[in-house]
Amino acid sequence: NALHRVIQYSMGWYNCHLYQFELPNELILVETSDEVEEYSWMNQLSTFDGNIRTKKTYRVSKNVKVDKYVKVGQVIPYIYDMGDYWEHLITVEKIIEDYPHVYPICLEGEGACPPEDCGGVVGYLDLLEIIENPAHEEYETLMEWLEESQYDTSFDLEETNWWMKETLKLKRPKK
Repeated sequence: NALHRVIQYSMGWYNCHLYQFELPNELILVETSDEVEEYSWMNQLSTFDGNIRTKKTYRVSKNVKVDKYVKVGQVIPYIYDMGDYWEHLITVEKIIEDYPHVYPICLEGEGACPPEDCGGVVGYLDLLEIIENPAHEEYETLMEWLEESQYDTSFDLEETNWWMKETLKLKRPKK
């Protein structure tokens, strides 16, 4: 799924975990059909939308075009890493009909994103507290882990856009 890849690059993540988009009437889950089979038990689960009990359909994300399900102003949940549970709310602000590129462009960004496998929101907040305190007992270990994982505490707009251009060149839709 192209939108998933855009989110991964913009967050500086490496696509190491399951993810899902919750779109109207179905959940779009994971990347390979093997994983969909492994998590097929989820097809048995039902959710509540208001007072109506609805069953969700799980589909392989690479076979689904998210844009077919969303419209301007709509917000869709995107969840990455079911253990850390990074939930993002993606808002469709505008559809650009005559977009001149075949790849996405990041317009702005600020600060570092959480590193992979840091323990979700609570773990990330702990991480931020520890790296600000060199006297903390976990400081050295955490700094070594961050260095090994090539964690960068800054945001580089130019580098992000380079990755978007080089790795996410998408086919231009036929009109």
